[in-house]
Amino acid sequence: MDDMSLEYHWKLEKVLVAIGPIAAPYVRPLLESNRWQVQFIAAETLGDLKDRDSVDGSLKLLQRSPGRSSMAAAEALGKIGDPAAVPLS
Repeated sequence: MDDMSLEYHWKLEKVLVAIGPIAAPYVRPLLESNRWQVQFIAAETLGDLKDRDSVDGSLKLLQRSPGRSSMAAAEALGKIGDPAAVPLS
């Protein structure tokens, strides 16, 4: 991801968080994107929104996607703080 693209993605995440919880249903499906950048920003956004309805999708992302996407999913789960996120095995 180049610097311009990275800047765009971070701005998008800030806008979605500013919109608030109403944005979450539109962001959740992006956890299943084929692009790690989209998964990453979706996970970051849902974590910042503390969206409990995204726990299952974040757990799936954590288990299937190595690298940056799974790190973002793990951080999101920590921010959400749902007990369902604790047992990963």
